[in-house]
Amino acid sequence: MQPIVIPRERHSLSRSRIRPEALRILYRLRNAGYTAYLCGGCVRDLLLNRTPKDFDLVTNARPEEIRRLFHNCRIIGRRFQLCHILFGRNEFIEVATFRSLTDAPEVLHAGRRLKAAVARLPAGLIVRDNVFGTPEEDALRRDFTVNALFYDISSLAILDYVNGMADLEARILRCIGDPRRRYVEDPVRMIRAIRHAAVLDFAMEPETRAAITDCRNYLAYSSPARLFDELLKLLSCGALERAYAELKATGLIEVLFPTLSEWLSTQSIEGDRRIAEAARWLDAALRDGRSLSPALQLALFFGPLHETEAERLLQTGQVPSRVSALLSSVHLHFARLRSRVLVPKSLISETAHLMAIMARLLRAPPASPSSLCFRPLFPAALEYAAFHARQTGEGEAEVNAWALFHSDDRPAPTPHPKKRRRRFVPRPQPAAAPTAESEWNPPLAAQPAADGPSL
Repeated sequence: MQPIVIPRERHSLSRSRIRPEALRILYRLRNAGYTAYLCGGCVRDLLLNRTPKDFDLVTNARPEEIRRLFHNCRIIGRRFQLCHILFGRNEFIEVATFRSLTDAPEVLHAGRRLKAAVARLPAGLIVRDNVFGTPEEDALRRDFTVNALFYDISSLAILDYVNGMADLEARILRCIGDPRRRYVEDPVRMIRAIRHAAVLDFAMEPETRAAITDCRNYLAYSSPARLFDELLKLLSCGALERAYAELKATGLIEVLFPTLSEWLSTQSIEGDRRIAEAARWLDAALRDGRSLSPALQLALFFGPLHETEAERLLQTGQVPSRVSALLSSVHLHFARLRSRVLVPKSLISETAHLMAIMARLLRAPPASPSSLCFRPLFPAALEYAAFHARQTGEGEAEVNAWALFHSDDRPAPTPHPKKRRRRFVPRPQPAAAPTAESEWNPPLAAQPAADGPSL
């Protein structure tokens, strides 16, 4: 199948907006005789006049061939091998080889335990598909039509195999192929569909949306680590309020966050309103350019659930104070969620301590210079305390006092004088006492004769 070729004069994508490192990789691959395209979400965002988060490339060169061209290349991935071309300390450009459109993906087992685990997976779920193909097959393997556009650096044209340009202009998110089959192959695509539609403000094609409700239970077979990555992307997408409403409408929230869904079913409209306000608060913070840590994002989104659970623990007498109740509620919630979404223990601990500091801020205003202001989690705890005061109307005076106390003219903590380290000077060791065998004797010429007069 030949693609629809959209020449340079009919689209708005300009090379001046492409990252220079990505351009150098494209030109080097082309000069080496390979086909290389800019692909995926970066092409979509550039056509929508948005700033891409990253630039992904696709080529017919194999990973080993890419590594021979770039000394700063690193091959990663189990399910499908990818190449990361490194720039600087933490920056890279991802380069993938065209994938094949195969009905029988390669599934490799190692050991009885892994074989048994794979045997329990549903039919159609892709475990490993390290099979290379053509540009057409790679486009058909992608999730949504607007993400399957290629930009050819040689002709400066857009190559469209799936009619994605028409959907982009109509602002429609459409799954490529049968949506139910695509969701079974990779259930995380359901979360991606909701997030993309919310961020781009696109309408989901009816069949694409209806299939999410039908296939939502397959999400339980996804990797908990991948679901944690998707959770962070949801919280920081800038359109969490719309995404949260769609998670509820499709029923996906029952599988992704079962504890939160159960809590919402026991609450009145107030519980849902508080979660929606938390999502709105996160979106507003990102629009204002404020960078929120993952711990604060988790605390804000799940905060109403944690506070309700803390009140229950206090009323039943299981904990002695509100601070310990909040600590326990956070750890209990993420322990239940661990089988579905694998939140790192360090992040759980940070979120719990953030909630504990927040409780101390709401308890009383600062009466004197407090070391609480100089804790690393204090700004995040103050942000959550402001959100809590806005929601409930309680503690507004305390939050304002702490915010004023934390202003730029607050007193700095008195540094403790550093103790000077004493230089190590080795003590002189006493000379060893002579032994009988090593006792010194004068020279023979200086000794008096034993049987004659001395000279």
